[in-house]
Amino acid sequence: PDNWVWQPMGVVNMHLPERWGYVEFAQENKKPSKDLVDWTVRQALSAVYNAQVTYAKLYGGFTMSLKALQSQAGLPRWVREGTCTNDVPVIKLHIEYGFIVTISDHKRSITGEIRGDRLLTVKTKYREFPSTDIQ
Repeated sequence: PDNWVWQPMGVVNMHLPERWGYVEFAQENKKPSKDLVDWTVRQALSAVYNAQVTYAKLYGGFTMSLKALQSQAGLPRWVREGTCTNDVPVIKLHIEYGFIVTISDHKRSITGEIRGDRLLTVKTKYREFPSTDIQ
């Protein structure tokens, strides 16, 4: 299959906004205005979401165990250990959404959350980034 996007996504699937790149048009010699301080938190949340989906396909439900998600559903070690986000994800099972995952990077004043319906939100000390809702 052809992947006809402007940047590589790693898979042929346009419905994965966590893999979309950013484009900013700016005047020459201007510093980009988009601060990507939230990028690592978004990637970590998306990795937990994907691992939960894989785990549910294998075992018929979700888990609160990061260790199980790493060993049985492909969650990257850096996410489980909080290496790049300065905090480990917290998973809560939820009756309506299946699960809610929260990561708080206190060093950068960022908190992110992703639910089982894939709604991802990120808040910083300065502003709330728009959600990415893909259903």
